Amino acid sequence: KDTLLALMADLNGNFTATSGMFGSLWSQKMVDSRKYTDDYTDVLDAVTVASSFGNGRVGRQLEMVTKLIKARVGRGVNRDAFHVEVGGFDHHANAKSNFNAQLLEINGAVEGFWSEMEAEGLTSDVIFIMSSEFGRTMTPNSGQGTDHAWGGNYFMASGSAKGGKILGEYPSTFFDNDDSYVLPRGRIIPTTSWDAIWHGISHWFDITDDADLDYVLPNRGSHGCNLFSDFDLFTSGSNNIAGCGGVIAFFDQVVVLSEERHLDPDEQRSLCDVYVSYANSATTLPTNCVAKDQTILELLDANNKTTYEVTINLEIPSDDEAIEVKLASAIQVPQFDVDVQSIIKTSDENECETGTSGCDQLCTDKVPGFECACNAGYTLDETDGKSCIADPDATSAPTRAPSPSVPVNLAATGLATQSSTCFGAVASRAIDGNTDPRWTRDSISHTCSERGSWWQVELVEPSLIDFVEVFNRMDSCCQHYLGGRGGAMVQLLDYDEGGEIVAVASADIGVSEGVSRFHLPFKQQRASAVRIQKDEAIRGTLPIAEVVVMGTAGNLPAATPLQNLAAARTNSNLAHALAADHTRPSTVVQVDSGRTNR
Repeated sequence: KDTLLALMADLNGNFTATSGMFGSLWSQKMVDSRKYTDDYTDVLDAVTVASSFGNGRVGRQLEMVTKLIKARVGRGVNRDAFHVEVGGFDHHANAKSNFNAQLLEINGAVEGFWSEMEAEGLTSDVIFIMSSEFGRTMTPNSGQGTDHAWGGNYFMASGSAKGGKILGEYPSTFFDNDDSYVLPRGRIIPTTSWDAIWHGISHWFDITDDADLDYVLPNRGSHGCNLFSDFDLFTSGSNNIAGCGGVIAFFDQVVVLSEERHLDPDEQRSLCDVYVSYANSATTLPTNCVAKDQTILELLDANNKTTYEVTINLEIPSDDEAIEVKLASAIQVPQFDVDVQSIIKTSDENECETGTSGCDQLCTDKVPGFECACNAGYTLDETDGKSCIADPDATSAPTRAPSPSVPVNLAATGLATQSSTCFGAVASRAIDGNTDPRWTRDSISHTCSERGSWWQVELVEPSLIDFVEVFNRMDSCCQHYLGGRGGAMVQLLDYDEGGEIVAVASADIGVSEGVSRFHLPFKQQRASAVRIQKDEAIRGTLPIAEVVVMGTAGNLPAATPLQNLAAARTNSNLAHALAADHTRPSTVVQVDSGRTNR
Protein backbone atom coordinates (compact mmCIF):
# COMPACT_ATOMS: atom_id res chain seq x y z
CA LYS A 1 0.00 0.00 0.00
CA ASP A 2 2.72 2.48 0.97
CA THR A 3 4.64 1.72 -2.23
CA LEU A 4 1.52 2.28 -4.35
CA LEU A 5 0.75 5.58 -2.61
CA ALA A 6 4.32 6.76 -3.12
CA LEU A 7 4.12 5.92 -6.83
CA MET A 8 0.79 7.78 -7.13
CA ALA A 9 2.23 10.85 -5.40
CA ASP A 10 5.29 10.80 -7.66
CA LEU A 11 3.24 10.31 -10.83
CA ASN A 12 0.81 13.10 -10.03
CA GLY A 13 3.26 15.52 -8.45
CA ASN A 14 5.52 16.29 -11.42
CA PHE A 15 4.25 19.51 -12.98
CA THR A 16 6.14 21.43 -15.64
CA ALA A 17 5.55 24.67 -17.52
CA THR A 18 4.13 22.64 -20.42
CA SER A 19 1.80 20.47 -18.33
CA GLY A 20 -1.77 20.43 -19.61
CA MET A 21 -4.31 22.39 -17.58
CA PHE A 22 -6.78 19.50 -17.33
CA GLY A 23 -4.07 16.98 -16.51
CA SER A 24 -2.70 19.23 -13.78
CA LEU A 25 -6.17 19.74 -12.32
CA TRP A 26 -6.88 16.01 -12.33
CA SER A 27 -3.58 15.26 -10.62
CA GLN A 28 -4.15 17.95 -8.00
CA LYS A 29 -7.59 16.54 -7.24
CA MET A 30 -6.10 13.08 -6.90
CA VAL A 31 -3.42 14.27 -4.47
CA ASP A 32 -5.95 16.35 -2.48
CA SER A 33 -8.46 13.49 -2.22
CA ARG A 34 -5.76 11.21 -0.88
CA LYS A 35 -4.80 13.82 1.70
CA TYR A 36 -8.42 14.49 2.74
CA THR A 37 -9.04 10.75 3.06
CA ASP A 38 -6.04 10.39 5.35
CA ASP A 39 -7.07 13.43 7.41
CA TYR A 40 -10.65 12.20 7.86
CA THR A 41 -9.45 8.69 8.66
CA ASP A 42 -7.26 10.04 11.46
CA VAL A 43 -10.12 12.18 12.84
CA LEU A 44 -12.75 9.43 12.68
CA ASP A 45 -10.43 6.78 14.11
CA ALA A 46 -10.25 8.90 17.28
CA VAL A 47 -14.04 8.79 17.67
CA THR A 48 -15.91 5.97 19.37
CA VAL A 49 -19.60 5.22 19.72
CA ALA A 50 -21.17 3.24 22.53
CA SER A 51 -24.62 2.62 21.06
CA SER A 52 -25.81 -0.05 18.67
CA PHE A 53 -27.18 1.14 15.33
CA GLY A 54 -28.09 -2.26 13.94
CA ASN A 55 -26.71 -3.83 10.78
CA GLY A 56 -28.98 -2.21 8.22
CA ARG A 57 -28.25 0.52 5.70
CA VAL A 58 -29.86 3.25 7.80
CA GLY A 59 -27.88 2.21 10.87
CA ARG A 60 -24.56 2.34 8.99
CA GLN A 61 -25.34 5.82 7.68
CA LEU A 62 -26.48 7.18 11.06
CA GLU A 63 -23.42 5.72 12.77
CA MET A 64 -21.19 7.64 10.32
CA VAL A 65 -23.25 10.81 10.89
CA THR A 66 -22.75 10.34 14.65
CA LYS A 67 -18.97 10.07 14.21
CA LEU A 68 -18.86 13.15 12.00
CA ILE A 69 -20.82 15.16 14.57
CA LYS A 70 -18.55 14.01 17.35
CA ALA A 71 -15.52 14.95 15.21
CA ARG A 72 -16.85 18.44 14.42
CA VAL A 73 -14.01 20.19 16.27
CA GLY A 74 -11.34 18.21 14.47
CA ARG A 75 -13.11 18.84 11.16
CA GLY A 76 -13.22 22.58 11.84
CA VAL A 77 -16.95 23.06 11.30
CA ASN A 78 -19.66 24.78 13.35
CA ARG A 79 -22.76 23.54 11.49
CA ASP A 80 -23.63 20.56 9.30
CA ALA A 81 -26.47 19.15 7.22
CA PHE A 82 -26.53 15.40 6.59
CA HIS A 83 -28.74 13.45 4.20
CA VAL A 84 -29.51 9.82 5.06
CA GLU A 85 -31.55 7.84 2.56
CA VAL A 86 -33.13 4.41 2.38
CA GLY A 87 -35.39 3.02 -0.34
CA GLY A 88 -37.61 0.00 -0.77
CA PHE A 89 -40.88 1.45 0.51
CA ASP A 90 -42.85 1.16 -2.74
CA HIS A 91 -44.98 -1.68 -1.36
CA HIS A 92 -47.53 -2.54 -4.04
CA ALA A 93 -47.85 -5.95 -2.37
CA ASN A 94 -47.68 -7.27 1.22
CA ALA A 95 -47.34 -3.74 2.57
CA LYS A 96 -47.95 -4.56 6.25
CA SER A 97 -45.30 -7.25 6.76
CA ASN A 98 -42.70 -5.45 4.63
CA PHE A 99 -43.28 -2.15 6.35
CA ASN A 100 -43.06 -3.65 9.84
CA ALA A 101 -39.66 -5.16 9.07
CA GLN A 102 -38.33 -1.87 7.75
CA LEU A 103 -39.61 0.11 10.72
CA LEU A 104 -37.78 -2.23 13.11
CA GLU A 105 -34.52 -1.44 11.30
CA ILE A 106 -35.22 2.31 11.31
CA ASN A 107 -36.25 2.32 14.98
CA GLY A 108 -33.00 0.67 16.05
CA ALA A 109 -30.89 3.06 13.99
CA VAL A 110 -32.69 6.19 15.24
CA GLU A 111 -32.56 4.97 18.85
CA GLY A 112 -28.80 4.50 18.61
CA PHE A 113 -28.31 7.92 17.06
CA TRP A 114 -30.42 9.73 19.65
CA SER A 115 -28.73 7.93 22.53
CA GLU A 116 -25.38 9.21 21.28
CA MET A 117 -26.71 12.78 20.97
CA GLU A 118 -28.03 12.61 24.54
CA ALA A 119 -24.65 11.37 25.77
CA GLU A 120 -22.96 14.29 24.00
CA GLY A 121 -25.50 16.81 25.32
CA LEU A 122 -26.41 17.82 21.76
CA THR A 123 -30.12 17.06 21.52
CA SER A 124 -31.03 20.76 21.55
CA ASP A 125 -28.44 21.46 18.84
CA VAL A 126 -29.63 18.75 16.45
CA ILE A 127 -32.78 18.51 14.33
CA PHE A 128 -33.85 15.11 13.03
CA ILE A 129 -36.34 15.13 10.12
CA MET A 130 -37.99 12.11 8.50
CA SER A 131 -39.82 12.47 5.20
CA SER A 132 -40.98 10.45 2.22
CA GLU A 133 -40.94 11.42 -1.45
CA PHE A 134 -44.69 10.76 -1.72
CA GLY A 135 -47.63 9.40 0.27
CA ARG A 136 -49.50 6.15 -0.23
CA THR A 137 -53.16 5.35 -0.78
CA MET A 138 -55.22 4.83 2.35
CA THR A 139 -57.05 1.86 0.83
CA PRO A 140 -55.21 -1.33 -0.19
CA ASN A 141 -54.98 -2.81 -3.67
CA SER A 142 -55.75 -6.42 -4.57
CA GLY A 143 -52.26 -7.53 -3.56
CA GLN A 144 -52.52 -6.32 0.03
CA GLY A 145 -50.30 -3.40 -0.92
CA THR A 146 -50.69 0.33 -1.39
CA ASP A 147 -50.27 2.50 -4.47
CA HIS A 148 -48.83 5.89 -5.26
CA ALA A 149 -50.62 8.86 -3.74
CA TRP A 150 -49.64 12.47 -3.05
CA GLY A 151 -49.60 14.21 0.31
CA GLY A 152 -47.90 12.67 3.34
CA ASN A 153 -46.38 13.56 6.70
CA TYR A 154 -43.02 14.89 7.87
CA PHE A 155 -41.71 14.12 11.36
CA MET A 156 -39.32 16.46 13.17
CA ALA A 157 -37.59 15.80 16.48
CA SER A 158 -35.22 18.01 18.46
CA GLY A 159 -34.50 18.86 22.07
CA SER A 160 -35.33 22.46 21.20
CA ALA A 161 -38.55 21.69 19.27
CA LYS A 162 -42.01 22.68 20.45
CA GLY A 163 -42.96 19.02 20.41
CA GLY A 164 -46.27 17.24 20.66
CA LYS A 165 -47.86 19.27 17.84
CA ILE A 166 -49.39 18.53 14.45
CA LEU A 167 -48.80 21.52 12.19
CA GLY A 168 -50.51 22.10 8.88
CA GLU A 169 -54.05 21.11 7.97
CA TYR A 170 -55.00 17.63 9.12
CA PRO A 171 -57.79 15.94 7.07
CA SER A 172 -61.19 16.01 8.72
CA THR A 173 -61.95 12.63 7.13
CA PHE A 174 -60.34 10.09 4.82
CA PHE A 175 -63.44 9.56 2.71
CA ASP A 176 -63.26 11.31 -0.65
CA ASN A 177 -66.96 12.26 -0.63
CA ASP A 178 -66.63 14.22 2.63
CA ASP A 179 -63.48 16.33 2.21
CA SER A 180 -62.30 18.48 -0.70
CA TYR A 181 -58.68 17.57 0.13
CA VAL A 182 -59.20 13.81 -0.28
CA LEU A 183 -59.17 12.13 -3.69
CA PRO A 184 -60.44 8.59 -4.42
CA ARG A 185 -58.70 5.78 -2.51
CA GLY A 186 -57.56 8.20 0.16
CA ARG A 187 -55.06 10.18 -1.88
CA ILE A 188 -54.49 13.37 0.14
CA ILE A 189 -53.98 16.69 -1.64
CA PRO A 190 -51.09 18.50 0.11
CA THR A 191 -51.95 21.65 2.05
CA THR A 192 -48.51 22.46 3.44
CA SER A 193 -45.38 22.77 1.31
CA TRP A 194 -41.95 21.28 1.89
CA ASP A 195 -40.75 24.92 1.96
CA ALA A 196 -42.85 25.57 5.08
CA ILE A 197 -40.81 23.44 7.49
CA TRP A 198 -37.50 24.44 5.95
CA HIS A 199 -38.44 28.09 6.34
CA GLY A 200 -38.46 27.66 10.13
CA ILE A 201 -35.31 25.53 10.05
CA SER A 202 -33.58 28.25 8.00
CA HIS A 203 -34.42 30.69 10.81
CA TRP A 204 -32.93 28.18 13.27
CA PHE A 205 -29.77 28.21 11.13
CA ASP A 206 -29.71 32.05 11.55
CA ILE A 207 -30.81 32.66 7.96
CA THR A 208 -33.28 35.51 8.50
CA ASP A 209 -32.54 38.11 5.81
CA ASP A 210 -35.23 38.13 3.10
CA ALA A 211 -32.71 38.00 0.26
CA ASP A 212 -30.92 35.04 1.87
CA LEU A 213 -34.21 33.24 2.48
CA ASP A 214 -35.23 33.78 -1.16
CA TYR A 215 -31.91 32.26 -2.23
CA VAL A 216 -32.26 29.23 0.04
CA LEU A 217 -36.01 28.79 -0.60
CA PRO A 218 -36.74 30.25 -4.07
CA ASN A 219 -40.39 29.10 -3.95
CA ARG A 220 -41.26 30.54 -0.54
CA GLY A 221 -42.96 33.54 -2.16
CA SER A 222 -45.60 31.21 -3.63
CA HIS A 223 -46.98 30.28 -0.21
CA GLY A 224 -47.83 33.62 1.40
CA CYS A 225 -48.17 33.10 5.15
CA ASN A 226 -48.48 29.32 4.85
CA LEU A 227 -44.91 28.95 6.13
CA PHE A 228 -43.47 28.16 9.55
CA SER A 229 -41.06 30.41 11.42
CA ASP A 230 -38.62 29.30 14.10
CA PHE A 231 -41.13 30.73 16.60
CA ASP A 232 -43.63 28.10 15.38
CA LEU A 233 -41.15 25.21 15.59
CA PHE A 234 -38.66 25.86 18.39
CA THR A 235 -38.75 26.90 22.03
CA SER A 236 -35.96 29.43 21.41
CA GLY A 237 -37.51 30.81 18.20
CA SER A 238 -38.07 34.56 17.98
CA ASN A 239 -38.71 35.23 14.28
CA ASN A 240 -42.07 35.72 12.65
CA ILE A 241 -43.05 36.08 9.00
CA ALA A 242 -43.31 39.72 8.00
CA GLY A 243 -46.79 40.73 6.90
CA CYS A 244 -48.49 37.78 8.58
CA GLY A 245 -49.32 39.25 11.95
CA GLY A 246 -52.43 41.28 11.12
CA VAL A 247 -55.37 40.70 8.79
CA ILE A 248 -55.99 38.96 5.48
CA ALA A 249 -57.65 40.91 2.67
CA PHE A 250 -59.27 39.05 -0.24
CA PHE A 251 -59.15 40.28 -3.83
CA ASP A 252 -60.46 38.74 -7.06
CA GLN A 253 -58.39 39.65 -10.11
CA VAL A 254 -59.84 39.03 -13.58
CA VAL A 255 -57.65 38.60 -16.67
CA VAL A 256 -58.78 37.77 -20.20
CA LEU A 257 -56.83 35.16 -22.17
CA SER A 258 -57.07 33.97 -25.75
CA GLU A 259 -56.60 30.35 -24.67
CA GLU A 260 -58.34 28.20 -22.08
CA ARG A 261 -55.87 27.80 -19.23
CA HIS A 262 -55.05 28.85 -15.69
CA LEU A 263 -52.26 31.25 -14.81
CA ASP A 264 -49.08 29.24 -14.33
CA PRO A 265 -46.97 29.50 -11.13
CA ASP A 266 -44.67 32.16 -12.60
CA GLU A 267 -47.65 34.29 -13.61
CA GLN A 268 -49.24 33.84 -10.19
CA ARG A 269 -46.05 35.02 -8.46
CA SER A 270 -45.75 37.98 -10.84
CA LEU A 271 -49.38 38.93 -10.22
CA CYS A 272 -48.73 38.88 -6.48
CA ASP A 273 -45.63 41.02 -7.03
CA VAL A 274 -47.84 43.62 -8.73
CA TYR A 275 -50.31 43.64 -5.82
CA VAL A 276 -47.54 43.84 -3.22
CA SER A 277 -45.88 46.74 -5.07
CA TYR A 278 -49.16 48.70 -4.98
CA ALA A 279 -49.65 47.74 -1.33
CA ASN A 280 -46.18 49.06 -0.55
CA SER A 281 -47.20 52.39 -2.08
CA ALA A 282 -50.20 52.52 0.26
CA THR A 283 -48.69 51.34 3.54
CA THR A 284 -45.30 51.12 5.21
CA LEU A 285 -46.21 47.89 7.00
CA PRO A 286 -45.21 44.49 5.53
CA THR A 287 -47.68 42.85 3.14
CA ASN A 288 -47.74 39.40 1.53
CA CYS A 289 -49.73 37.78 -1.24
CA VAL A 290 -50.62 34.29 -2.41
CA ALA A 291 -52.77 33.16 -5.34
CA LYS A 292 -55.39 30.60 -4.32
CA ASP A 293 -58.19 29.27 -6.55
CA GLN A 294 -58.81 30.09 -10.23
CA THR A 295 -62.00 29.82 -12.28
CA ILE A 296 -62.46 30.10 -16.06
CA LEU A 297 -65.44 31.52 -17.95
CA GLU A 298 -65.72 31.26 -21.75
CA LEU A 299 -66.89 34.45 -23.51
CA LEU A 300 -67.18 36.05 -26.97
CA ASP A 301 -65.53 39.46 -27.47
CA ALA A 302 -66.69 42.34 -29.68
CA ASN A 303 -64.92 40.82 -32.70
CA ASN A 304 -66.76 37.51 -32.17
CA LYS A 305 -63.58 35.80 -30.96
CA THR A 306 -63.69 33.26 -28.15
CA THR A 307 -61.94 34.52 -25.04
CA TYR A 308 -61.50 33.13 -21.55
CA GLU A 309 -62.06 35.19 -18.42
CA VAL A 310 -59.88 33.86 -15.61
CA THR A 311 -60.67 34.94 -12.05
CA ILE A 312 -57.81 34.49 -9.57
CA ASN A 313 -58.62 34.56 -5.85
CA LEU A 314 -55.83 36.37 -3.99
CA GLU A 315 -55.14 36.40 -0.27
CA ILE A 316 -53.32 39.56 0.86
CA PRO A 317 -52.07 39.17 4.46
CA SER A 318 -50.71 42.36 6.01
CA ASP A 319 -49.64 43.84 9.32
CA ASP A 320 -51.76 46.87 8.35
CA GLU A 321 -55.31 46.41 9.66
CA ALA A 322 -56.64 48.78 6.95
CA ILE A 323 -54.86 47.13 4.01
CA GLU A 324 -58.07 46.17 2.19
CA VAL A 325 -59.30 49.77 1.94
CA LYS A 326 -55.85 51.21 1.21
CA LEU A 327 -55.00 48.66 -1.49
CA ALA A 328 -58.43 48.90 -3.13
CA SER A 329 -57.85 52.64 -3.49
CA ALA A 330 -54.24 52.28 -4.72
CA ILE A 331 -55.15 50.02 -7.64
CA GLN A 332 -57.79 52.41 -9.03
CA VAL A 333 -55.39 53.82 -11.62
CA PRO A 334 -55.07 52.95 -15.34
CA GLN A 335 -51.46 51.84 -14.91
CA PHE A 336 -52.56 49.01 -12.62
CA ASP A 337 -54.41 47.28 -15.48
CA VAL A 338 -51.34 47.69 -17.68
CA ASP A 339 -49.12 46.17 -14.98
CA VAL A 340 -51.47 43.21 -14.50
CA GLN A 341 -51.68 42.54 -18.23
CA SER A 342 -47.88 42.65 -18.54
CA ILE A 343 -47.45 39.53 -16.41
CA ILE A 344 -49.48 37.33 -18.79
CA LYS A 345 -47.53 34.98 -21.02
CA THR A 346 -49.37 34.98 -24.30
CA SER A 347 -49.05 33.79 -27.86
CA ASP A 348 -51.74 36.29 -28.86
CA GLU A 349 -50.96 38.05 -32.15
CA ASN A 350 -50.07 41.74 -31.92
CA GLU A 351 -52.33 42.91 -34.74
CA CYS A 352 -51.01 46.48 -34.44
CA GLU A 353 -47.45 45.31 -35.04
CA THR A 354 -48.25 42.88 -37.86
CA GLY A 355 -50.54 45.36 -39.62
CA THR A 356 -53.52 42.99 -39.64
CA SER A 357 -55.77 45.14 -37.46
CA GLY A 358 -57.16 47.24 -40.31
CA CYS A 359 -57.19 50.32 -38.09
CA ASP A 360 -57.30 53.50 -40.18
CA GLN A 361 -55.19 55.61 -37.85
CA LEU A 362 -54.36 54.49 -34.31
CA CYS A 363 -54.13 50.94 -32.98
CA THR A 364 -53.71 49.68 -29.41
CA ASP A 365 -52.94 46.00 -28.87
CA LYS A 366 -55.14 44.11 -26.40
CA VAL A 367 -54.95 40.56 -25.12
CA PRO A 368 -56.75 39.23 -26.93
CA GLY A 369 -57.54 41.45 -29.92
CA PHE A 370 -56.92 45.16 -30.49
CA GLU A 371 -58.62 48.54 -30.30
CA CYS A 372 -58.78 51.22 -33.02
CA ALA A 373 -58.85 54.99 -32.39
CA CYS A 374 -58.52 58.21 -34.37
CA ASN A 375 -56.40 61.35 -34.35
CA ALA A 376 -57.82 64.70 -33.29
CA GLY A 377 -60.33 65.97 -35.85
CA TYR A 378 -61.62 62.48 -36.69
CA THR A 379 -64.31 60.19 -35.34
CA LEU A 380 -64.20 56.38 -35.33
CA ASP A 381 -66.76 54.87 -37.73
CA GLU A 382 -69.11 52.82 -35.52
CA THR A 383 -70.10 50.54 -38.41
CA ASP A 384 -66.71 48.83 -38.67
CA GLY A 385 -64.86 50.18 -35.62
CA LYS A 386 -61.75 50.79 -37.74
CA SER A 387 -62.29 53.66 -40.19
CA CYS A 388 -61.81 57.30 -39.23
CA ILE A 389 -64.20 59.98 -40.52
CA ALA A 390 -63.18 63.65 -40.63
CA ASP A 391 -65.25 65.84 -38.34
CA PRO A 392 -67.25 68.25 -40.53
CA ASP A 393 -66.59 71.24 -38.22
CA ALA A 394 -62.92 70.50 -37.64
CA THR A 395 -60.58 73.38 -38.54
CA SER A 396 -58.49 72.66 -41.66
CA ALA A 397 -59.16 68.95 -41.45
CA PRO A 398 -57.35 67.11 -44.27
CA THR A 399 -59.44 65.33 -46.87
CA ARG A 400 -58.06 61.93 -45.90
CA ALA A 401 -56.71 60.48 -42.70
CA PRO A 402 -52.92 60.57 -42.33
CA SER A 403 -50.96 57.35 -42.31
CA PRO A 404 -50.77 55.82 -38.85
CA SER A 405 -47.50 56.26 -36.96
CA VAL A 406 -47.50 53.00 -35.03
CA PRO A 407 -44.27 51.41 -33.75
CA VAL A 408 -43.40 48.27 -35.70
CA ASN A 409 -40.55 45.78 -35.74
CA LEU A 410 -38.18 47.57 -38.13
CA ALA A 411 -35.69 44.70 -38.11
CA ALA A 412 -38.15 42.41 -39.89
CA THR A 413 -37.68 44.29 -43.18
CA GLY A 414 -34.00 45.09 -42.68
CA LEU A 415 -30.79 43.59 -44.06
CA ALA A 416 -28.83 41.47 -41.58
CA THR A 417 -25.07 40.85 -41.74
CA GLN A 418 -22.49 39.53 -39.29
CA SER A 419 -18.72 39.43 -38.90
CA SER A 420 -18.56 35.77 -39.98
CA THR A 421 -20.87 32.79 -40.39
CA CYS A 422 -20.34 29.31 -38.96
CA PHE A 423 -22.44 26.13 -39.14
CA GLY A 424 -24.58 27.68 -41.89
CA ALA A 425 -26.27 29.91 -39.30
CA VAL A 426 -26.68 33.06 -41.42
CA ALA A 427 -27.35 36.50 -39.99
CA SER A 428 -30.88 36.68 -41.40
CA ARG A 429 -32.04 33.97 -38.99
CA ALA A 430 -32.03 36.63 -36.25
CA ILE A 431 -34.75 38.67 -38.04
CA ASP A 432 -36.96 35.85 -39.36
CA GLY A 433 -39.60 36.26 -36.64
CA ASN A 434 -38.64 32.96 -34.96
CA THR A 435 -37.62 33.58 -31.34
CA ASP A 436 -37.15 29.88 -30.50
CA PRO A 437 -33.93 29.73 -28.42
CA ARG A 438 -32.99 26.17 -29.44
CA TRP A 439 -30.33 25.42 -32.05
CA THR A 440 -32.27 22.49 -33.52
CA ARG A 441 -35.12 24.79 -34.62
CA ASP A 442 -32.94 26.63 -37.21
CA SER A 443 -33.65 29.96 -35.56
CA ILE A 444 -30.13 30.91 -34.41
CA SER A 445 -27.63 33.10 -36.24
CA HIS A 446 -24.03 32.21 -35.34
CA THR A 447 -20.63 33.76 -35.96
CA CYS A 448 -17.35 31.88 -35.86
CA SER A 449 -15.00 32.15 -32.89
CA GLU A 450 -13.09 35.42 -33.27
CA ARG A 451 -12.24 38.61 -31.45
CA GLY A 452 -14.88 41.32 -31.50
CA SER A 453 -17.55 39.31 -33.29
CA TRP A 454 -20.62 41.34 -34.32
CA TRP A 455 -24.08 41.17 -35.88
CA GLN A 456 -26.05 44.06 -37.37
CA VAL A 457 -29.24 44.93 -39.23
CA GLU A 458 -29.52 47.87 -41.62
CA LEU A 459 -32.99 49.43 -41.59
CA VAL A 460 -34.91 50.33 -44.75
CA GLU A 461 -34.77 54.04 -43.86
CA PRO A 462 -33.74 56.23 -40.91
CA SER A 463 -36.14 55.56 -38.04
CA LEU A 464 -36.90 56.51 -34.46
CA ILE A 465 -36.07 53.57 -32.16
CA ASP A 466 -38.14 52.93 -29.04
CA PHE A 467 -36.35 49.81 -27.86
CA VAL A 468 -34.29 46.84 -28.97
CA GLU A 469 -34.90 43.30 -27.72
CA VAL A 470 -32.25 40.61 -28.18
CA PHE A 471 -33.29 36.97 -27.71
CA ASN A 472 -30.53 34.70 -26.46
CA ARG A 473 -29.68 31.13 -27.45
CA MET A 474 -30.73 29.04 -24.43
CA ASP A 475 -29.24 25.59 -25.13
CA SER A 476 -27.38 24.56 -21.97
CA CYS A 477 -24.04 24.72 -23.78
CA CYS A 478 -24.32 28.26 -25.02
CA GLN A 479 -26.43 30.49 -22.77
CA HIS A 480 -23.34 32.48 -21.80
CA TYR A 481 -22.09 33.32 -25.30
CA LEU A 482 -24.20 36.49 -25.69
CA GLY A 483 -24.32 38.00 -22.21
CA GLY A 484 -21.30 36.22 -20.69
CA ARG A 485 -17.61 36.32 -21.55
CA GLY A 486 -17.30 40.09 -21.37
CA GLY A 487 -20.87 40.92 -22.32
CA ALA A 488 -21.92 42.72 -25.48
CA MET A 489 -22.86 46.23 -26.63
CA VAL A 490 -25.96 47.21 -28.62
CA GLN A 491 -25.28 50.29 -30.76
CA LEU A 492 -27.55 52.47 -32.89
CA LEU A 493 -25.79 53.65 -36.05
CA ASP A 494 -26.67 56.51 -38.39
CA TYR A 495 -25.32 58.82 -41.08
CA ASP A 496 -24.28 62.33 -40.11
CA GLU A 497 -24.64 65.39 -42.32
CA GLY A 498 -21.40 64.51 -44.10
CA GLY A 499 -22.62 61.04 -44.97
CA GLU A 500 -20.34 59.31 -42.45
CA ILE A 501 -21.66 56.42 -40.38
CA VAL A 502 -21.53 57.17 -36.66
CA ALA A 503 -22.67 55.60 -33.39
CA VAL A 504 -25.48 57.74 -31.99
CA ALA A 505 -26.47 55.67 -28.94
CA SER A 506 -25.41 52.52 -27.15
CA ALA A 507 -26.56 50.22 -24.36
CA ASP A 508 -24.54 47.56 -22.58
CA ILE A 509 -26.01 44.07 -22.31
CA GLY A 510 -23.41 43.45 -19.64
CA VAL A 511 -22.24 40.15 -18.23
CA SER A 512 -25.55 38.36 -17.61
CA GLU A 513 -25.37 34.62 -18.22
CA GLY A 514 -28.54 32.56 -18.73
CA VAL A 515 -30.84 35.51 -19.57
CA SER A 516 -33.31 34.58 -22.32
CA ARG A 517 -34.19 38.11 -23.48
CA PHE A 518 -32.50 41.49 -23.12
CA HIS A 519 -34.71 44.62 -23.31
CA LEU A 520 -32.84 47.85 -24.10
CA PRO A 521 -34.85 51.14 -24.26
CA PHE A 522 -33.64 53.96 -26.54
CA LYS A 523 -36.51 56.51 -26.25
CA GLN A 524 -37.10 57.62 -29.86
CA GLN A 525 -33.43 57.73 -30.87
CA ARG A 526 -32.88 58.13 -34.64
CA ALA A 527 -30.89 55.33 -36.31
CA SER A 528 -30.26 53.69 -39.70
CA ALA A 529 -28.79 50.44 -38.36
CA VAL A 530 -28.47 48.42 -35.16
CA ARG A 531 -25.31 46.54 -34.26
CA ILE A 532 -24.57 43.98 -31.51
CA GLN A 533 -20.86 43.98 -30.77
CA LYS A 534 -18.71 41.75 -28.57
CA ASP A 535 -15.59 43.10 -26.90
CA GLU A 536 -12.62 43.34 -29.28
CA ALA A 537 -10.33 41.95 -26.59
CA ILE A 538 -12.28 38.70 -26.12
CA ARG A 539 -12.37 35.78 -28.53
CA GLY A 540 -15.72 34.04 -28.83
CA THR A 541 -18.81 33.38 -30.90
CA LEU A 542 -22.01 35.42 -31.11
CA PRO A 543 -25.22 33.35 -31.42
CA ILE A 544 -28.56 35.21 -31.51
CA ALA A 545 -32.08 33.77 -31.62
CA GLU A 546 -33.85 36.97 -32.69
CA VAL A 547 -33.50 40.75 -32.70
CA VAL A 548 -36.56 43.02 -32.50
CA VAL A 549 -36.12 46.74 -33.23
CA MET A 550 -39.34 48.56 -32.30
CA GLY A 551 -39.79 52.07 -33.66
CA THR A 552 -41.29 54.27 -36.36
CA ALA A 553 -39.85 55.07 -39.77
CA GLY A 554 -39.98 58.47 -41.43
CA ASN A 555 -38.20 61.39 -43.06
CA LEU A 556 -35.97 62.51 -40.20
CA PRO A 557 -33.16 65.07 -39.71
CA ALA A 558 -29.51 64.06 -39.75
CA ALA A 559 -28.05 62.29 -36.74
CA THR A 560 -26.02 63.81 -33.92
CA PRO A 561 -22.90 61.63 -33.44
CA LEU A 562 -22.21 59.99 -30.12
CA GLN A 563 -18.77 58.95 -31.28
CA ASN A 564 -17.03 57.93 -34.49
CA LEU A 565 -17.31 54.22 -35.13
CA ALA A 566 -13.54 53.88 -35.53
CA ALA A 567 -13.29 54.35 -31.77
CA ALA A 568 -16.41 52.38 -30.86
CA ARG A 569 -15.28 48.75 -30.75
CA THR A 570 -16.65 48.31 -34.27
CA ASN A 571 -15.37 47.05 -37.59
CA SER A 572 -13.33 49.75 -39.37
CA ASN A 573 -14.86 48.95 -42.77
CA LEU A 574 -18.46 49.29 -41.59
CA ALA A 575 -18.83 52.73 -43.19
CA HIS A 576 -17.75 51.30 -46.53
CA ALA A 577 -20.00 48.26 -46.11
CA LEU A 578 -23.11 50.30 -45.35
CA ALA A 579 -22.40 52.91 -48.02
CA ALA A 580 -21.82 50.22 -50.64
CA ASP A 581 -25.14 48.60 -49.85
CA HIS A 582 -27.22 51.67 -49.03
CA THR A 583 -29.17 51.51 -52.29
CA ARG A 584 -29.58 47.74 -51.90
CA PRO A 585 -28.31 46.65 -55.34
CA SER A 586 -27.69 43.17 -53.94
CA THR A 587 -27.51 41.23 -50.69
CA VAL A 588 -23.71 40.92 -50.70
CA VAL A 589 -21.75 43.02 -48.21
CA GLN A 590 -17.97 42.81 -47.93
CA VAL A 591 -16.51 43.29 -44.45
CA ASP A 592 -12.92 43.34 -43.27
CA SER A 593 -12.99 39.83 -41.78
CA GLY A 594 -12.26 38.63 -45.29
CA ARG A 595 -15.57 36.75 -45.54
CA THR A 596 -18.62 37.53 -47.63
CA ASN A 597 -21.92 37.34 -45.78
CA ARG A 598 -25.29 36.85 -47.39
